[in-house]
Amino acid sequence: MVGCLDAAPDYLSVPLAEAANAPVGLIPDPTRPPAGSLLLRGLPFELGPEPGRCLVHLAADGGAREAELTVGLRAQHMVFAHRLLSSRIREGDPPGRPVARITFTYEDGDQLVHTIRERFEVAQIPTAWGQLPFLALPDTADELPSDRWRGPYGRIGERQTEAFQGWPRWFYLWAWRNPRPEARIESLLAESLGPGYVIGSHRRRPR
Repeated sequence: MVGCLDAAPDYLSVPLAEAANAPVGLIPDPTRPPAGSLLLRGLPFELGPEPGRCLVHLAADGGAREAELTVGLRAQHMVFAHRLLSSRIREGDPPGRPVARITFTYEDGDQLVHTIRERFEVAQIPTAWGQLPFLALPDTADELPSDRWRGPYGRIGERQTEAFQGWPRWFYLWAWRNPRPEARIESLLAESLGPGYVIGSHRRRPR
């Protein structure tokens, strides 16, 4: 998913229909989202229109090499709901492995390129302990324990933290800050740089 911002006060979705190429079943249970509308950390997102074609899947093998989306809007930020399908971190791969390249094209033809990197903008789901990305947030919020003042003795350490960290359920949310919010973004091109990568939706935050 991706989202942006224009004259409207709320976040607006950018439709994935023109680039969606994969079914919701590409995401394994139990981390498979329902097709249609999702509310992630209080922000509304939209998957593609059909369960059989609602995700953008990029990969050197088994997915599309690139996908282009029409935007046609001004935005201060674009929020991507995305995830990595595999990882080699535990086999010794260093953090920062390039996953995808996103090229934003403005109305005047100027372009800006951002590289999506493992452990920075995105990570694999399920995610091992200590492997959360540095620049993205899980799609569920932190929460307070329901048994802060009482409960099993074995959970006394958890209660002392007074908060439980949110953990990714379906996607990671990464917010791209637009350095040119006054210029209309005509389109974005996402290109695979190797590993399986999924964009579930994105939203734009109005200017």
